[in-house]
Amino acid sequence: MDHIETPVKPARGLRRVLLAAAAGALLAAAAWVALWLAMHL
Repeated sequence: MDHIETPVKPARGLRRVLLAAAAGALLAAAAWVALWLAMHL
């Protein structure tokens, strides 16, 4: 079980990190656009 499960864990961790980074980037972009609209409207 160990030699099968071990290679999978880093991939899941990397995927989770990438998803978190993408979500953070989307939130940052949305906040930046909202701020830009608030300043220009």
